[in-house]
Amino acid sequence: MRRFCLALICLGLAWAAGSCPVWADSHRMRICGPPVAESLVFAVMAQKDLAPVEFIPWNSPDQARAMIIGKNVNAAIVTTSAAAAFFAKGLDVRIAGVFNCPLWVVSSNDRAQGLPLDGVLLFPFGPKEMPELLFDIVFDRSCPELETRHTGGALEAVNLMLLGRAHHALLAEPAATLAVLKSKNTGGTGLVRHLDIRRVWKDKFKGMPLYVSALAVFGPAHNKEDIRAVANAYAGARQWVMENPDKAVALAKDAVPSLVAQMPGADSFKPAGQLFNTPADFDAAFFFLNQIHDRFPGAVGDRPPLRSLFMGEE
Repeated sequence: MRRFCLALICLGLAWAAGSCPVWADSHRMRICGPPVAESLVFAVMAQKDLAPVEFIPWNSPDQARAMIIGKNVNAAIVTTSAAAAFFAKGLDVRIAGVFNCPLWVVSSNDRAQGLPLDGVLLFPFGPKEMPELLFDIVFDRSCPELETRHTGGALEAVNLMLLGRAHHALLAEPAATLAVLKSKNTGGTGLVRHLDIRRVWKDKFKGMPLYVSALAVFGPAHNKEDIRAVANAYAGARQWVMENPDKAVALAKDAVPSLVAQMPGADSFKPAGQLFNTPADFDAAFFFLNQIHDRFPGAVGDRPPLRSLFMGEE
């Protein structure tokens, strides 16, 4: 958490310095994202010129923060809590839309027996990053026999699971599907998608949808009409990916190689989360941020979240 706060301070200083932003000489929105299914949609959008965007992959939260600090991008797929933390530090950032990303607890067959979880669970990325924060809120202290560890990313978590060094991992797509399919070829204990975190969240919070990730726009990059046009193009690009998985994977090999490394194959392709930007969806994301603030205030910038973080709510 201390490293994250230092990164935010550096980001604020860089912004205050007034260095020439990357978008000053470009009409394309430069979007960065992690190796998840939603990034593939933006990569396809850029490759097929479905919207004026350029996609740049990131492989760790620190790398994403560095790109934002250096003004190498003007939009990013980040957690909603990260966007709130940037906003709390006084940065010019707005959430243009939120994703209902699939998120799973993948478990070995012998430990997929409902709750409480026991054994060893892996989180991609470091301590106090979003996967762990979300897990702590959803399950609170209901898993006293569970040990948690951290990995450098989703692919490392998958490999450790396949080696039998953990019993569970919190994974997005396509890593969750990759883990399940690869386990069928190892001869060891099989892996299954045990718990859908979106469903667990809904059950805990009376039907509230879960929006962990967001499309955040930094700086005066484009007017609202341009940003909405990119958000609206997402649905068409997502549909094309679903209908043309082989072509989508081929396009992604150069654009998002770290994502392709996690993809199990076009025949087992899972669709990305949808992108929403209605007031009701922003209500749900705001609820999520308040839950984070109540338990981990530093994760949202040590201030209660504000509705003005969301585009159209100013």
